[in-house]
Amino acid sequence: TYFVKNLHNLNIENESAANIPGGSVNEKGFGGKNRKYRNVEFHYNCYYWNNPIRIAIKQAVEYINSKYQYYVVNTTKFKNYDNELRYVFTNINAPGCGPGCIRHIESFNNGCLLLAYDDIKNINIIPYCKLIDGEDYILFNLNNFEEKIRFIINNPEKVNRIRINGD
Repeated sequence: TYFVKNLHNLNIENESAANIPGGSVNEKGFGGKNRKYRNVEFHYNCYYWNNPIRIAIKQAVEYINSKYQYYVVNTTKFKNYDNELRYVFTNINAPGCGPGCIRHIESFNNGCLLLAYDDIKNINIIPYCKLIDGEDYILFNLNNFEEKIRFIINNPEKVNRIRINGD
């Protein structure tokens, strides 16, 4: 397993220093298993199931990792997904059997910035809670994926506020 350095070098706010369930919880009820330091900037791993969107995202990730000459996006399959997700700053989620997925909720629960495929924009992943692109999470599609990655890298304070709000 390799880890990508924290490109932002942020002292991440609203995080529990303890490595225990519970952590801080915001007004939307998210939070929990947080960790003070996140050493994986981006993470993307999923089963591909011959899903053309997931395969295209994988190819975009491979392109980005080769273009920037170091692993910007970690594609390692986590052995203990929920435990290791605590070290991730941005979790990239793709559609699967439907637009909504437990991984979206796990991203919020672990204090990650959720970078989600834009087919979820009209879906209430969290019951009775309307999430807003650019405030609670960031949406992407195949046409703007690299642009969104660059936005996250180049706007650390704004992105951290989005992450905390969605947390």
